[in-house]
Amino acid sequence: MSRREYRTSKFGSWEYSQKLDARVAENGREAGIEFRHDLMERTPNSFRGHVLMAAALKQGIDVQNRVAERLFTGYFTRGEDVGDVGVLLSISRECGVDAVSTPEDLDDPELGADVRAGEQSARDAGVQGVPLITYRGRLVSEGAGPPEILAQRLRENLDLSATSG
Repeated sequence: MSRREYRTSKFGSWEYSQKLDARVAENGREAGIEFRHDLMERTPNSFRGHVLMAAALKQGIDVQNRVAERLFTGYFTRGEDVGDVGVLLSISRECGVDAVSTPEDLDDPELGADVRAGEQSARDAGVQGVPLITYRGRLVSEGAGPPEILAQRLRENLDLSATSG
């Protein structure tokens, strides 16, 4: 749907949404990322993007990481509609995802079931925000936060892993 319509509905007003975008853009600049909210015309349905990620993971975490990076770059810095089948197929080719080469591949029932199972698992665990970061089944971070807190939580999880085997 239109980004303006979606964000107004989600946050109560376009003006408030713009303030949130400005904060994200400032944090991004500090991290060397130029968020281009002005290029984002639509808020995509990300389900097929998650299907692409599931297919990429079957080839290994490195392929999935390339796809994730490309999806985020495409949407947040290029304003691409990463819900569009053509865009997703282009990203699949670019990142070398063998299992996704036609529009029908993005509707694969097995991959779709994997994505839905992951969504259900997150709901069952009470997850309400993204990004969600886990390490060995333990929650590290839910929702956006400062890098210092993320680093601290990762250290805590590593410490727990070391003591529990």
